[in-house]
Amino acid sequence: MGPLSAEQVNTCTEALQEAMLREGRVEVSVAYAPVAASSTPISRMVDGNKATFYESRWSGTNTYRPGVYIVLDLGNEIPNVSQLVYSPRQDGKDQANGRVIDYNVYTSTQDLSGVTLNGSAEQLEQYFTFAGKGAWPASGEEDRTATFISRPARYVVLQAMSTGGDGNTITCAEIGVARGDVDALDATRLEDAVA
Repeated sequence: MGPLSAEQVNTCTEALQEAMLREGRVEVSVAYAPVAASSTPISRMVDGNKATFYESRWSGTNTYRPGVYIVLDLGNEIPNVSQLVYSPRQDGKDQANGRVIDYNVYTSTQDLSGVTLNGSAEQLEQYFTFAGKGAWPASGEEDRTATFISRPARYVVLQAMSTGGDGNTITCAEIGVARGDVDALDATRLEDAVA
């Protein structure tokens, strides 16, 4: 069988993502996120309501800088984590502001319950393993997904390398993780098809 066409890849990817979201959604809590603006707390990322959103501070100290990240706690180790789902803010006002565009995803199986996560590059390197990277559209309200080779994970990280708008904040309406079987062969076929 020859390489897949771009249309076949999109259809396959969309079907895989829909199935994973439907069947493999994992409950998460936020173990770490950059300091929130007072009116948009961290808890809004996992409140089940896309009309609300989290936004980091955009002025003063502890504002967004490229490479900041959000750590999700899955509660226990899940054997086949393979997708991060990010919903951008939906409010229409300054909608692109803080939207994650370029990103990296990391995972960890370590027990970090005794660690005070602080968002440092040192902690990212010490506790987490790179899973993938990509870029999401700067506009539109639909969910964004990052699919990677299945792996065991207790924690999943979304690292924002660039954000939309004025680039001094990070925002998120909802964030989650899904599990499903994605292997190296799937990833290779998708890479070959796009090349």
